[in-house]
Parts: sequence; structure tokens; C-alpha cells
Amino acid sequence: MDIKDGVVCFHDTKYTRETIPNPINITYPLDTYGRYIIYHNNRTHPPIPADYHQFAFNELCELEVYGCPRSGFYGEKCSLPCSQYCQGENCNVIDGTCSVCVDGYTGAKCNKKCSNYTYGLECRNRCGKCNGGIPCNHINGICFNNCAAGRQGDKCDQECQVGWHGRDCKHMCTIFCLVPRVCDKITGHCIECPVGSYGAYCSKKCSPSCGNPKSCDKETGRCDTCPTGWYGHNCDMKCKVGNCVDPRTCNRTGGCSGGCKPGWKNLKCDTKCESGTFGLDCNETGGNCEHMEHCHHVTGLCTHGCNPGYYGLRCTYEQLCEPGYYGINCMQRCSSHCNISGVCHQRSGICKDGCEIGWKGKFCEDEQTNEGRSTIIDHYTIYSSAIAVLLVICLRCYTYFILEENVAFNKSAWQKYPANNLEKFGAERAVDGLYSELSLYGGQCTMSDYGHSTATWHVDLGKVHKIAHIVMYFPYESLPQDIFNGFADRFLGFSVYISNTTDKEDGELCFVDTNYTIDTIPNPINITTQISGRYVIYYNNRTHPPFPSDYHPFAFSDLCEIQVYECKFGWFGPHCENRCSENCKVPGKCDWITGLCEGGCQAGWETPECDKKCDDGKYGLGCTEFCGNCSLIEIEEVEYGKCHHVDGFCKYGCNPGYYGDRCLQHCPNGFYGDKCLFQCPVNCTYCHIETGVCEECYPGFTGPDCLSTCEPGRYGIGCYQRCSPFCNTPKCDFISGACVDGCKTDWEGMQCLELHDEYRLPEDLSTYLYVIDGMIIAVVINSMILVVYIIFLRRKRVQKMKSKEHGLNDVAFTKDQNRCISVITYKGNEYQEL
Repeated sequence: MDIKDGVVCFHDTKYTRETIPNPINITYPLDTYGRYIIYHNNRTHPPIPADYHQFAFNELCELEVYGCPRSGFYGEKCSLPCSQYCQGENCNVIDGTCSVCVDGYTGAKCNKKCSNYTYGLECRNRCGKCNGGIPCNHINGICFNNCAAGRQGDKCDQECQVGWHGRDCKHMCTIFCLVPRVCDKITGHCIECPVGSYGAYCSKKCSPSCGNPKSCDKETGRCDTCPTGWYGHNCDMKCKVGNCVDPRTCNRTGGCSGGCKPGWKNLKCDTKCESGTFGLDCNETGGNCEHMEHCHHVTGLCTHGCNPGYYGLRCTYEQLCEPGYYGINCMQRCSSHCNISGVCHQRSGICKDGCEIGWKGKFCEDEQTNEGRSTIIDHYTIYSSAIAVLLVICLRCYTYFILEENVAFNKSAWQKYPANNLEKFGAERAVDGLYSELSLYGGQCTMSDYGHSTATWHVDLGKVHKIAHIVMYFPYESLPQDIFNGFADRFLGFSVYISNTTDKEDGELCFVDTNYTIDTIPNPINITTQISGRYVIYYNNRTHPPFPSDYHPFAFSDLCEIQVYECKFGWFGPHCENRCSENCKVPGKCDWITGLCEGGCQAGWETPECDKKCDDGKYGLGCTEFCGNCSLIEIEEVEYGKCHHVDGFCKYGCNPGYYGDRCLQHCPNGFYGDKCLFQCPVNCTYCHIETGVCEECYPGFTGPDCLSTCEPGRYGIGCYQRCSPFCNTPKCDFISGACVDGCKTDWEGMQCLELHDEYRLPEDLSTYLYVIDGMIIAVVINSMILVVYIIFLRRKRVQKMKSKEHGLNDVAFTKDQNRCISVITYKGNEYQEL
């Protein structure tokens, strides 16, 4: 009855003389049980509150304790039985909750079985790994459906011992592993194979053709290296690399390791350069060979000469006929009666700008009469003018609506030294889109002031643009025949700059006139450029005399129209005449000059222009993914075993042994064939995924279909192992090698390979010495016992002899059935029992 052995169920810390009730009703905690109720008070730790008496008392009138009189019941009148799964069937007398549950149950009233793979007291223990993931018994944790692979014991909570694997650890590991009999405890696969072996069970040998005959991939058997001149999975294919830079070697796929000789291409360098290319990697382009023949794939030479207009061995564009010559090998002279004397087309010899007045024919070799000259001139002038107008109209419509955009139209313009009448000749006149009247006073041109040594005009495009070309229209006055345009001398020597500021020095020179004369300056002028900028600046000066005789003494910026063209999205080239590829990463987004896709290609396309589908069995972004094992079917344009160049899907299914959209997955273990629909033979560890032929049988089975058991005397994987010579008979279990008829004398173990304990050698020398020491000590002790025994016998004999001499009675000790000792004395023929 020690209060220290119990539980405090109430302790007064707040009552005063005025507040303490009488009687006091104390409710115990729900799970309190006991035999003794102890009232305790003390005054052992002063100071104490003022209301407290200085001494402790236990003056009580009545103490009543209420509870169920019988254990195992609760509730009103204690009529409800506690749960049978409460430990000891004890529960709270008020609500029936259990303080502790029996094994396998949980909950306030212990009415719930352990779940979530738990068992035992308060469900604290975790189940082992039962077969099929089935929970263990909720009370004792036993697995009734055997153990999962790699586990053993009735609770499946023990790993397989070294050398065993599988369900319930019933299967022995193979001897072919790097460490024999040591394998994965679940699958039985070897952790590592010895050098020269591969496969899950290390039962396969690396190809003897490998560079290192004993070195190959543990899983696939692929040779790590091949000898020089051989390639392939097993290094059994001879390199065919006559056109390689190094003809002695090839890579693992049979391709040339160091590239191809000039004139050859592809991985194996087995294809000549084509489409007029030649040289190293077929990167050089052939010239204009006669009859459009291709040049020699190695040297680039034109074997039958050049097309008319070219000369040299390779007939390249750099080898065009010099001015004044044309035809085959540039042997013929242009006519001296061409409009520009001695200038004709290099191939045909036709005068480019027509004939001089008075001459006719393709080559201007026929002289005309005086009557026909004026008529021809008039007709030619009218016809040429009409054609020119139509071409200008068509070109404007085509370029505006389809390919390019004039980004200078109606933009803000500025002019240094403007003419006095700004309303009529303001700088904006040059970007208003009107240029049908090129007369300086026609109201469509801007005019600068007279008498200045420099002239500047610029247009603000509003933002930076990628400018493809600029078209400039100058004022033009129609004058009588053979009299030059009166304004032409004002423009000679002009420059055009493109800048991001209004200062030309911050920009880049786009064009400068150094060759034009008043007779040759064209109108309009089309300037091709590859410069980006916000401001297009026209500049001219007369600051550094002397000037050419055709130049006006002052500088002007008289302009009728300046058009600045930028390619519309999806077009590129000098006149935006080329369409960007729709296969660019952003369709139609390419470099406005070269046409190369910006940001790369969409999946399934390659080359800088993204104009070529992935080939050589590749697909995806950058053509870096390899096709799977697509079905080897050829239908129309579909090539053997090729997948879709974008997503890699195999349109016509997979080769036998593979499945999935891309045919990248091997058949699961135990299946093979088309769509992996066929099961391997019953005793196969695994079979060939294409043919179904067993590649390895379960231990104890052999044959192509693994239907035959090992012949007597052999067992295990492949039946390679012999039964122990220490079996009583040559028979052993064809799977495990266990001796069927027991072991020979002195041998034990399942396979009779272990000596009895008494025949086993000590583990080490120290143990051996301990045994010898023990034997010596035992011999010494036995010898001492023997000596003591001999001494005892001799003394006893001496005593007998003395007793006879003194007439002492002989004494004998006997035991009766009641385990009492009787002493009998002898004297002569008489006796007496004590």
C-alpha cells in the first residue's frame, strides 16, 4: 500500500476554506484500475497557504468508491461485457475502451484487426514479404502463401542465405557467377560475371572474335573492342573500307573511323559524290561542264570540256569568259556593233543592250537601210516603254503583296538645306509613294537648296529593320535625243548609309558611287544590302576638289522617291524571292540573308535550312534518336525498317521480339515472337525473343525446348554439374544435386560435400593449438585421477589386512528398495543388522 506504486487521480491545489465543497465527487481517469484507495495529506514543505492548518489530518466521515464489481464489464449497471480482444478482457468501466489490446487488434475497443501489413501487439510489427504481396496473419505475422522471392522463414522476414534465391529461397545460385553460388537473392541473376562470360546467369561465353576474346558486355555479350579490320556485335564482320582515309580500320558499325577519301561519302564511304559535287566530304561544287554533265567526283574536272561561256579545267563561275569574248572555250569575239561595243552574253554572244543604230540581228552583224531605222527606233521605243511600265507595275504588285514590304512609306523624313518652298519640296515627298512624275517640279520630289558643298537627307523607319534592298528615284527631265539628263550631274558621287542614329558616322556605308557618269547612271537605282538599321541616310558632297568633269560643282539631295524594302516574315534573299522552310523550329522563321533556320529545325528535319528529313534510321529533334526495331516491310516509298522521321513511330509494326509504338521494348521474360504473343516453353529460364528457342533452361532441364531432364549423374543449369562422388549411389536430384540415397561414411550435407565435424580440420592454427592444449590437460587430469585411485585401493587393502588381524568385524553397506542404508556386521557365521 505504497502511494508511490499507484497513480495520482486527484490533487487539491486551488480550494480555500470558503470554496472547498462537501461532499467532493472525484471522477477517476477512464483507464484507472486498482485495489487500494489512499487518502494522503502533508505539511512537509513550508511555507504553506494561509488557509491551511499547520498539521495534516485524515479526518473522514465517509469514503464511497463506485465501480463495476466484476472485471470484464462496463456501462450502466456494468451490464456490457468488455471486448474479447481487450488484454485480460479489462476495459474502462464507463465507455468500454481497452487500455491494451491483445496481439493482432487495435482501436479504442480493440475491434479492428491490424492492417497495412502490420501484426502483433498494438500492430507495431511489420509483415515480412509474403508471396504475391498478400498481408501476413494479423496476430502472429506468419505468411500462409509462402514467401516472395528472396525471403524465407514462416514470417518471410529473413533474406535468403548466400547461395540461394527465389521464392522461399528454394533455388541454388549458379556456379558460373564471378563468385560461385553468389547471386541476386530475388532473381538469381549473377551480381557479376567472370571475364569472358555474360548473360543473367553468366552461362554464355563471349565471342572468340572479340578484340580481347574474354571481354564483352555482361548483359548483351557485345564485344568491348574488335580487332583491327573487323566490326559488329560479335566482331565477326570484315570491314569494307577501301575508300576510307585509313583503309585498315572501321568503327563498330562498319563506317570509316577517320572519314572518307575525296570523292566519296556516307558512313561506309561507299557512295560517290553526286549532284555535281566533288572533293573531301563532297563539299565542293562542280562547274559548268559541257552538256550539263557532272564533274569528276574526286578532282572536279570537266572531262568533256565546258559549256559555252566558260573555260578552264573545272569550268567554274570564276572562269567566265572575259568581256568581249563568248562561246566554247571563249574563243569567239563579241560584235563591235553591240550597243556597248564589244559587250555581249558570254554564252550566246547576243548583244546585251541591243545593237547600235543601223545594225540588226542576234549578233548585230546585219546593217540596216536608212528607211527602216526611224521606224524601228520609234516602234522599239514605244514597245520598250510599254514593257518597262508593265514590268514596274507587276514588280511593285508582286513585291508589295507577296514577298517584301516598303518600310519607308509615309515615315518621318528630314533634309539638310531644304529648298525655300517646303510645302512643295519638303523631305517627306521622297517617301509619299508617288513617283509617276519624275520632273523636279512635278510636285512629287523633294528639292534641296542651291550652292552647298554637302547634302543630307534621311528617313526614320521607326525601328530597326533588316533591309534587303533600297530603290531610289531621281528627278528626270525629258530632253531631246543624245542630250543628257540635266539633273544627272547632281547625283554623281552620292553615298547611302544605314544607321541606328541620325549620324551617318554611327552607321555603316551601304553604297557609294565611284563609277557612274551622266550617261550611265540608272534611274531608278536598286541597291542590294544586308544591313540592319533604323535610319537610311542619303549623302553627297563636293568638299574635296578637283571633281570629275561630269560632277555638278554643288551637292544636292533632290529625290523623288526612296523605297526601303524588308522581307516579309517567311521570305529571304536580295529581293525576298526565296521562302523560308516551314520545317524551321518556328515555321517560316529564318535568316533574312542566308535563309538558315533560326533556332534549329523541328523534330524530324536536319541541315541548316531544315529541308531534309532525318535519314539513316534516325528521327526526332536534331535527328539524334535512333529508330527501334521496326518491321522489315517495304511498301511504296517506305524503306526497310525505317520509322517516322518526326516521332519515331513504326508505322507497320515491330520485328518479332519487340513491342511498343517505337519498337524499343524487348518482349517480357517468358514471351517471344510477333507482338510478344507467344510464351516460351515451360522450363525455359528465357528464350530467344524472336524465335522462341530456349537460350537457357531452368536448372535440371536441357534440350531445345527444355523438356528433357539431366541424364543420371548430372544436375543444375545446363546439366553441366556432376553429382557428388560421395553420394551412396551415383544418383542425385537433377535440379539441386542433392544425393537421393544419402551420403557415404564420414560425409554429410545435402550434396554430401561436407565432412563430419570430427574430421574437419581446425579453422586456423590458434584453434588447433587450443585443441592440443585441451587434450594435454585432459591426459594430465586423467593421470592424476588414476594415481589417486591406485593409492586409494592400496590403502583400503592395508586396512582390510589390519582388521583381520585385530578381529574386527567386516562391515558391508547395502541399499534397500526404500533407499535406506543398512549396516550389517559379520562375526564368524553370525550377523546382526543395525
